[in-house]
Amino acid sequence: MRGVSCLFLSNLNDGWWLRILNLISFRMPVVTLGLHIFMALIYDLDSPDPSRNRYLVMLEAILWNIGLQGCVQPLAALFVAFVLCPVISLTVLTGELHCL
Repeated sequence: MRGVSCLFLSNLNDGWWLRILNLISFRMPVVTLGLHIFMALIYDLDSPDPSRNRYLVMLEAILWNIGLQGCVQPLAALFVAFVLCPVISLTVLTGELHCL
């Protein structure tokens, strides 16, 4: 009788573990998804370089990398090429003519 009750209890125990694993397997993708969203938007937990920014990484990528380096830098290059360099070259040219 003792062997039968042990088998019954062991099968009951396996059933509970299957239920617990089923709950974990359902909740784990939700937790993983939430953690990935948190790490992408708020705080980078596994940043390999501690000197880099770890807060609001997506905001940094959008504002700094795309906004400043992607849009303002080409506009500044066009301003230098079409306004600043011609003014400097005209200043140098007129300065050279006055010396003659």
